[in-house]
Amino acid sequence: MSEVVKKVLNEEQQEAVEYDGKTLLISAGPGAGKTFVLIERIKYLLHEKNVDPESILVITFTRKAADQLREKLSKDNEISDGDVNKMFINTIHSFCINFLSDNGCSDINLLESESNNERKLMFLRKHKKDLGFIREAHMSGGNLHAVIDKFNEYTTFKVKTPELVEYIKENRPVSQEYKDLIASCGEGDDFEYPYDEVKKSKELKESRYNARYLAIAKAYPQYIELLEQEASYDFNYLQVKVMEMLQNNESIAENSRFKNILIDEYQDIDPIQNNIFTILSKHSNTFTVVGDDDQSIYAFRGSVPKYFTDFADNIEKEDNPKKSSVKRLSTNFRSCPEVVEYNEELISEDREIEKNLLPDRTKKGGVYYLINDDVKIQANKIANIILHLRDKNKIKQYSDIAILLSSVKYSKGIDELLETFNAKGIPYNLSENESLMSNPEVKAMIILLWYMKEDGDKLILSGWEKDWLNLSAYSQVQDILKLDSNTCQILSDIEQEYQENIIKMEKEVYKKKTGKTSRKRTFKGVFERDDEIVKEIFDNVERFDLSKQSRTDLEKLGITNKHDLDLFENLYNTKQMLYDTTTEFYEKPSILDVYYDILQYSDILENRLENPTEENERVLRNLGLITETISNYEEIVTKYSINGLLWFIFQEFDNYSTSTIESDSVDKVQIMTVHKSKGLEFPVVIIGSIMEGKFPKHIDIYEEAQKDYIHQNPTYYTPLEYLEYKQKAYNTENETITEDDVITEENKESKRVFYVATTRAEDVLILSSITDDEGNIPEIMEPTIENDIYPEIIDDYNLIVETESEEREPEKERLRLSYTHLSEYDNCSQEYNLRYNYQFKNSKTKALTFGQVAHTILNLIHQKQIKYQKEGLEQVVNDEEIEEIIEQVKLFNQNIQNNENDEFKEIEQSIYKYWNENKNKYEIIGSEIPFSITYEEFDLEGKIDLIVKDKDSNDITIIDFKTTDEKNSQILADRYYKQLFTYAMAIKKLPDYDKYNIKEVMIYSVKFSQAIPIAISDLNITDVETSINETVENILSGQYAMCSDDSKCFTCEYNKSICRRK
Repeated sequence: MSEVVKKVLNEEQQEAVEYDGKTLLISAGPGAGKTFVLIERIKYLLHEKNVDPESILVITFTRKAADQLREKLSKDNEISDGDVNKMFINTIHSFCINFLSDNGCSDINLLESESNNERKLMFLRKHKKDLGFIREAHMSGGNLHAVIDKFNEYTTFKVKTPELVEYIKENRPVSQEYKDLIASCGEGDDFEYPYDEVKKSKELKESRYNARYLAIAKAYPQYIELLEQEASYDFNYLQVKVMEMLQNNESIAENSRFKNILIDEYQDIDPIQNNIFTILSKHSNTFTVVGDDDQSIYAFRGSVPKYFTDFADNIEKEDNPKKSSVKRLSTNFRSCPEVVEYNEELISEDREIEKNLLPDRTKKGGVYYLINDDVKIQANKIANIILHLRDKNKIKQYSDIAILLSSVKYSKGIDELLETFNAKGIPYNLSENESLMSNPEVKAMIILLWYMKEDGDKLILSGWEKDWLNLSAYSQVQDILKLDSNTCQILSDIEQEYQENIIKMEKEVYKKKTGKTSRKRTFKGVFERDDEIVKEIFDNVERFDLSKQSRTDLEKLGITNKHDLDLFENLYNTKQMLYDTTTEFYEKPSILDVYYDILQYSDILENRLENPTEENERVLRNLGLITETISNYEEIVTKYSINGLLWFIFQEFDNYSTSTIESDSVDKVQIMTVHKSKGLEFPVVIIGSIMEGKFPKHIDIYEEAQKDYIHQNPTYYTPLEYLEYKQKAYNTENETITEDDVITEENKESKRVFYVATTRAEDVLILSSITDDEGNIPEIMEPTIENDIYPEIIDDYNLIVETESEEREPEKERLRLSYTHLSEYDNCSQEYNLRYNYQFKNSKTKALTFGQVAHTILNLIHQKQIKYQKEGLEQVVNDEEIEEIIEQVKLFNQNIQNNENDEFKEIEQSIYKYWNENKNKYEIIGSEIPFSITYEEFDLEGKIDLIVKDKDSNDITIIDFKTTDEKNSQILADRYYKQLFTYAMAIKKLPDYDKYNIKEVMIYSVKFSQAIPIAISDLNITDVETSINETVENILSGQYAMCSDDSKCFTCEYNKSICRRK
């Protein structure tokens, strides 16, 4: 082992790093340097045990953690970039995608990301009828969040669907009265759910709840079937597929290249992951897990400490240190002695695995507490403490301070805290930023999209339309749209007159219907009446429709401002074109096309790209965020329904947060949830709003079982006996799990959440509690108050010690690039800026869709042939199999419509011709081969269409398929040679291809059945790598000049829309 490593590792760390047995569990407390030990363990395996780097699999909990680990390894002088690239370092979900791809499951459509489940919501909305969420179980889009929660639970804990369905039928019946009511409400498109009747009856509401409860349980198998049909996966089902493949065929694990497996944050694994890792560990040479059961805080995702502690127990029972061992890291390098001591007192009695954590640091820090009678007093005290720390230079920057809460959105006192910070001039950043809808540019674009809404026969208004989304809304966005005040006043007056007429009509209709006098005084209040009354009111009052007013009409109203008239004329013309009945439906502009037209007319982007201020950057990111939602909607649901998109936005955007920018983490107090803080550390940590039963939270699943709603959210409780993995997760040997056992365990987790919060502190920990109505302090605060070494802060802030903080650079997200990124930057840096920095999405063009579908078909043909090769069969994929593949792909691709089949036939015939001419020429080595190459400051990622080998040598050819209309082979070679040289460079760095010699690279033009070989040399590859590094340097330095070459604008998707090139 190298001398460098020996010098920096303490004795415990060195024992863990140098362990030579197969199975190792490293129990690492907070601040114990587990990531550092993980890196040194990898280096030890490489250098001392001579393991092949391609055999190393490292699983992290988040993508960010994987990026950071990969970056640290790439910067370590003792590990070559080549070795880092040969390892697989990523999240469990990325591993699962890679695993499925390696085993024949291509073109995985993920419905979730680490940040949101927007695509999953859209998928459920699209399939509401298929899933049975209609009629008796009628659900609006807003109800589907509860469905997602239940489906996640069902998958994670392996629900026993038939038994659960029977349980619900027997215990939660739907009344005949409710069934009869629903039956009387029409059929098909004429069905109207009886909201009024249900709202008025407790029994009917209970039946509706029960009907939905049953429908969710019955829908789950159908949901899985729909995922299968559309080759779509949520995170949980992605894991289930891998688990099932391994369980059905363990030889896959036995033959896997991953023989040295390291898993970080092992205490956070769920039941499915536990099953996957158990199988992989059986066939590994070394299996190392790192974690801390004291920091297991994700029970809501199925993670419980039992998997970690059982692992440790089994090792201890085996009592064979040469084969397996538990190593403890008990030195805390993060926190001062006072914080370490406090945390040990807090958690020690609840520990499963014995630890005795000690501080490495000697410099004095401090643990303090506040007792507040209410949230306003708390806010004022915290603000004054922060100002004192800054004014007295006890911290270097505001970002040295983190305020941790149980919830940012719902925590008691958050509004008062922010109000006080604003009043006292304290800069802050919320991990869950302010609502996206609070930004004028977002509200402006929603108003202009609303202008494009197609009128329906039925009066169905969203909550926004009943509240603020009307003609008066233009006044709210007057500045950002540069509207004249006279224009806004005219529109507001029209709206006010309309609402007054509605209120007046309500009184007449209500009197006529009931004989009573109405006391409604507001427009919104009118909607509290029965649907029948509301319909008659609105039928009798004509509404002014701005979108039907031509320029001349607006001038007659008194609108004279040229800018405003131009804007509304452009909007009017766009809407006329959008709903032109003479235009074929699929020839109409997509929603994104309309969005970009509106954005161009609005002038919201004027001078923003040219002047990248903090405000302009946030505006651009927010506008880009809207396009991401539209793009997802186009892909999952449809490209053409603005009304459908608006309903999704109406129901979801209030929950969306403003985009974050890099400066959010610079010199601002960081306010976040405890779960967001995991893995972070701060010189000063303030735990806010500690309240009895609230934080730490008291869990009572009996309440969930007995109440249909908690905090207005439906529970749809699943008894433990119908969740197979949940029983096992909490069960001990020969015992039956009960609800009481779960309550005990989940309340322990609440304490662990609090422990995670307190362990983020390096120098100063401040506990801020709020007393109850009787003046009692939270129970968790009692030991702190009774211990004289922890002072209470009343008004003497000088008690607080100075921190050892240093100036810190804000964390930058690691750059992930593909050849497409690099090519677009080289073509036009501003196009790259719009697409990748500001995330402006574009609709898939027909050409792009056809190209993607063709690639999918080709890949499935190649994968089937690879399967035959692996089975040692002489069989070759035949035309009947290709036809089956083509029909399967077309069936599940939403963007190939019936009227486009004739156009796609040309590509289909070309695919048959390609295969029949080439199927016997080569041996296929790989299809759609993913690669990821780590450099010091970026990762280069991509997929290679096809690699084939000569039958009588180790010479290989890299092939890239193109569906372009370009026929000229020289033009194609000039256009794409750099892409193919990039792929050749990647192949030389991939472990699976060490033994091969790259003979040539090739473009294959699918439409014209033309193979275009390109000779390649090591010099070509060197030149490409040099060019890539130069491009990356420009990207990292933020060079995004406006394009000056008109010829490049011709193919740019942003030309004449959002690009502001003069």
